[in-house]
Amino acid sequence: MAEYRPLRLESARIKADQLRATGAKLVCTMCHNCIDGLTDVIRHYKLDMKVVQVLDLVANAMLIPAGSGAVSGK
Repeated sequence: MAEYRPLRLESARIKADQLRATGAKLVCTMCHNCIDGLTDVIRHYKLDMKVVQVLDLVANAMLIPAGSGAVSGK
């Protein structure tokens, strides 16, 4: 709810400090609400990272580079 956003972001200062302390460039979650919340925190506190889903990490890990000579299974 929009009227609670300032309070929510102020109380998220602890989470922002924790995220910053990791030095990570990615924060990963499976929960869509967490994606929205973490994205807001990252944007508000100008953290140099982005939120990704577990599914994105798995899909990216499964990509086979073009020209690798791997059999495609077709």
